[in-house]
Amino acid sequence: MADLSESRERVRAALTSRISADLRRRRRRRNRLVGVIMTPLVLAAATAGFYILNVTPEQAKYTAFCYSGPSAKSYAEEVALAVGGPEDNTEAVDPVELCSSLWRDGRIQPGATVRPAPRPPATAPPAPAPSKVPELVKCIRDDWRYAVLPAPGNAPISTEEFCPQVGMRPANLDVEKMLREQQGK
Repeated sequence: MADLSESRERVRAALTSRISADLRRRRRRRNRLVGVIMTPLVLAAATAGFYILNVTPEQAKYTAFCYSGPSAKSYAEEVALAVGGPEDNTEAVDPVELCSSLWRDGRIQPGATVRPAPRPPATAPPAPAPSKVPELVKCIRDDWRYAVLPAPGNAPISTEEFCPQVGMRPANLDVEKMLREQQGK
């Protein structure tokens, strides 16, 4: 009987050892597979995040978001200056001028919540008359890009008064200086 008990214990120990070894091998294989898959994904996400979140001075200087209403929650369209740049020392067009052109062109409609329908082809009836450009206020968003919003009630309003109301910074800040300071940290 003692031989039978010892035999059972040896079989139990051998099975326990084998099962433990299999579990360890599976964990190592799973961890390697997760590492092989996750490492490139994390690197790609980090790289994309770096480029998305780090606005260069050129991007801040040559792009603007044009809003359809006097709120940061209204429809906005990003517009960029297509010509010029730092290499030819061309000054950027004022963001208010960029957005005024979208208003005149009808691409931004007052109070719109979605992108307007595309313009009809040349064979269709003529497009509606250009929109009237409201009083526009220039602010700075959290990502350091310009935001141009119509003033409430189409009345002139100061950037220092209006921008904090919509959760943005006044546009009279020196964005390039602040970006240099931020990148220097």
